[in-house]
Amino acid sequence: MLPKGIVGKRFADVTLKRKVQVFTLAAMENTKLIHKDPVVFNSNQLFHRIACVLRSANDTEGCLQYEWTPYLQSLFDDVGLRARRRLF
Repeated sequence: MLPKGIVGKRFADVTLKRKVQVFTLAAMENTKLIHKDPVVFNSNQLFHRIACVLRSANDTEGCLQYEWTPYLQSLFDDVGLRARRRLF
């Protein structure tokens, strides 16, 4: 699936805009559309995170009701990355 602007051009003549994203073939296999945006996920990493939290086989429903994020939510506020507090 190539953007229309690069079909038929030489590699040296291709310019990509910021809105055009390029994914590797491995990422294309692990990409899902969520709200019309492509989201790349690692299914192996997701499985290991869930397996580490589970206490028993019956605990899967309770574990999957939480949101799994690749970064700590406490680092961000409504606007973006939080500013650190100055100690002096």
